[in-house]
Amino acid sequence: MGLMMHLTNGFEFPWREGGVALMRRELYPTVNVWEYCGIAVEGESQVENYADMGHLANQAYQYAAVTFLGNGLISQGCEPIRLDFDGNGDLIQPGLPMFPVHLVATLLAAGRFEVQWEYDSYGQRLWPKDFQVFEGPSAGEVDYETPLTDPVTGLSAVPFRGLQQRYTFTTPTFDDHSEHVFAVRSRNINDVAELNTFTTSVKRARDVTPADAVAPVRLMIRGGRAVRG
Repeated sequence: MGLMMHLTNGFEFPWREGGVALMRRELYPTVNVWEYCGIAVEGESQVENYADMGHLANQAYQYAAVTFLGNGLISQGCEPIRLDFDGNGDLIQPGLPMFPVHLVATLLAAGRFEVQWEYDSYGQRLWPKDFQVFEGPSAGEVDYETPLTDPVTGLSAVPFRGLQQRYTFTTPTFDDHSEHVFAVRSRNINDVAELNTFTTSVKRARDVTPADAVAPVRLMIRGGRAVRG
């Protein structure tokens, strides 16, 4: 277990003195698999990406490192460090938080929805400042330029609250039977958002309020008097 087999295809392992291996994975459009991208052997002071593993514009990466022995046995990876690159291929500073997870939308009365999500800090570069909720008729048509405003709080962003993990947001009212998906993005202290495109499933609004519950009443005759039963 933990052998770096795919680097040597099972042949002789050349790094007999061991060292440190660098791994990374792309985060967009979905989280990719980990792959080795650089090695520093005994006596070398730093590890760099292989020449053919540069950084793409508008992409995010998580980097982690493992130590390895001369037989190819590797340790567990350290907690990842996130790096984000803008449209020009420049590193975004300060760094970005991770994206919200476990995103769901629950139908409410009067054409509204309650959007819920969780935040897990594992692998982030920076704690989030807040979260914004976006809407569209399908996953490919979400308007990421216009965040929704919560009619309950009057805010277009949900503040990050320390170590709180679960968050909720009430959407505005939508037309009856209209279809919607919702997305949530986290922002850093400079209001720069990470770029995930995860959405809820398609939900259909209902602008009617559920009818009041009605309990049947039965009349019974007792001693010549009518009583409710």
